[in-house]
Amino acid sequence: MSSVKCPECGLVNFASTSECKRCHLKFHRPEPVVETSPAVAGEAPPVSDRPPVDANPTTASSPQRSAADNRKASPSLSPEYSYEKPKGLNAPMILFAVYLLLSVAALLFQFRQIFTLSHTPVWRHLTDPNDMLYIPGFALTFYASWLLHVLGILASLLLLIPLLLRRHSFLKLVRVYLVAGLIYFVVEITSGLGLRYALMQRLPIDSQTGPMLDSMYWASILRIIGFLVTFIWFRYFTTSDRVKRTFIK
Repeated sequence: MSSVKCPECGLVNFASTSECKRCHLKFHRPEPVVETSPAVAGEAPPVSDRPPVDANPTTASSPQRSAADNRKASPSLSPEYSYEKPKGLNAPMILFAVYLLLSVAALLFQFRQIFTLSHTPVWRHLTDPNDMLYIPGFALTFYASWLLHVLGILASLLLLIPLLLRRHSFLKLVRVYLVAGLIYFVVEITSGLGLRYALMQRLPIDSQTGPMLDSMYWASILRIIGFLVTFIWFRYFTTSDRVKRTFIK
């Protein structure tokens, strides 16, 4: 059993007693020491020689992004104004160039037919108010069609320039061109079928008028096909990302 000796009289007392039994000297017991952390005691924590470890090692170890990488990774940039290297003309775009040339050839052929019609007796019958075959407004429709064909030929040839040079202006010009083409086909189909119906009501069907009416019918069928092809091209040039990455100059 533990004990404590009185420093005054030398009497050995129990360790649990608070004073000496003989001389009544008060014993002063040391208070227990409570260990505290440096943060609780108000002291600064020890400084470690190790470099601080980032919570996100991927961010800390990855090199700083360049401005070009940020432009490519940013979703707010439209592909139409991308900073990527321009792509070359692919097969559909080369096919569209062929389509423009074929459109020029078709318009020239139709222009020749219209010009030939104005020098035939049929023109006099259709434009003379005193003739039984007279169709009101035929002359106005004829000249409007003539003007549309001239504008179509010029537009098709001029559109080849920004296409081959891959200029950014081609994206806007081709949309205007195709929308105008859709309107042109609608006008030509309705006017062609209407004229054919009016001629069938007034002309006798014989060896001369029969082939002419048949050619007008097939011309309307070809215009319907042209309308569908033009609509496909319009969808391609307005939705294709490859097109936007090609014409960025």
